[in-house]
Amino acid sequence: VDDLRFGKKRRFTVIYDGRTGHPLGMVERLDAKGVGKKLAEIIDPAKVKIYVSDLNGSNVLLAKHTFKGIPHVADKWHVLDK
Repeated sequence: VDDLRFGKKRRFTVIYDGRTGHPLGMVERLDAKGVGKKLAEIIDPAKVKIYVSDLNGSNVLLAKHTFKGIPHVADKWHVLDK
């Protein structure tokens, strides 16, 4: 999961396949609850084995609420960037 911002008002959350890097879907919301609902329409959260994100606050909340008990790791590109 990664976030994209276009200007000050257009915000999106992009859901990627962690193995291939291919985008699976995009949600025009950043709050964890809204993204969690849309995410369930795109993938089956129960089949996710590892949750990868940029560790943005909303993505951490998404991990806690939608992916309980699943390992949460930092996105390699954001780690390398920092």
